[in-house]
Amino acid sequence: MVATGMMWTVIDLYPKSPLRKHLRDIRAVHFGSPYLVPWFLGLAFAFERLRVEPWERLIFLVGLGIAVVALLWTAALLTLRPLGW
Repeated sequence: MVATGMMWTVIDLYPKSPLRKHLRDIRAVHFGSPYLVPWFLGLAFAFERLRVEPWERLIFLVGLGIAVVALLWTAALLTLRPLGW
């Protein structure tokens, strides 16, 4: 959130910034980030309650990370094309 907030500030302060063409993407990531925090905290709580072994947590989180990246990458390719494309 901090990184996307700083990029957004740079775009507002310097209108000719090369980041201007990515403003839509930066805003989407900035406002989407707070929804992930409670989800990950709930996941950590569930792992503790179920006494999941650390190596099982790692396997699950790596698989989940791959799935989320693939889903977001696909969504970005389908919807967030640069202007004039």
